[in-house]
Amino acid sequence: MKTDVIDLLQIHYVNTVQEFKAAMEEDGAYQAALEMKRKGHVRFIGLTGHRPELLAKWIGKGQFDQVLFHLNLAQPFALDELIPEATRQQMGKTAMKPLSGGFIQPVSQAIRYPYSQDVHVTISGMISVDEVKENIAAMREDVGDDERRELEALAVELGAHNCRRCNYCSCPIGVTIPDIMISSQVRRTFGLLPKGDGFYQKQKDKILSCADYEPCREKPLCQQQCPYHLPMRQVVMEAAGYFG
Repeated sequence: MKTDVIDLLQIHYVNTVQEFKAAMEEDGAYQAALEMKRKGHVRFIGLTGHRPELLAKWIGKGQFDQVLFHLNLAQPFALDELIPEATRQQMGKTAMKPLSGGFIQPVSQAIRYPYSQDVHVTISGMISVDEVKENIAAMREDVGDDERRELEALAVELGAHNCRRCNYCSCPIGVTIPDIMISSQVRRTFGLLPKGDGFYQKQKDKILSCADYEPCREKPLCQQQCPYHLPMRQVVMEAAGYFG
């Protein structure tokens, strides 16, 4: 890497209690990172994941310097416990996926929502110069109180699906369930960005097959794995209406 010091080393994608315990064991990833920090090779240690309520608990002992989490208009859940706890711990707070992978519009509001909250860095995936300019333009002015309240009210509406993208669900016919769940209310309220429409077109046959998949008729396999007990099969079948 041609460097003697790494500014931030993250224990990445920790979503279950078992994964966190494994990372924190005597021979786990955290101890290795801590050793490198003591030797001066790492400045800060971070934690990342998709379960904000669990991340809030895991950072409570003051063992981490930074935390990475989802925060967007369709996934505002980090505001409940995680961001307040990270603030108490004086940690670095990094919000990712402000457009939730290209589903959320209007883009300017999507970018300004995490910008309006108590985070230090927003990671927005961009694939063109125009997208870079669009992102920067959305953050040129601070968010006032009135706009903040409007964005927060919109986040309550668009986050009604309650999916955290923890990826516990697994569809036997290949439907990418978290993407369908998270985009469901956005699709109804604003429609989809071109990238979101492209995703739906690629998933079309699988989405249309959901209602006819016999093993899931009485007890959908995805719902049995969901820690939040969400009606995923129903939302997927409703998404079939997108194709007219």
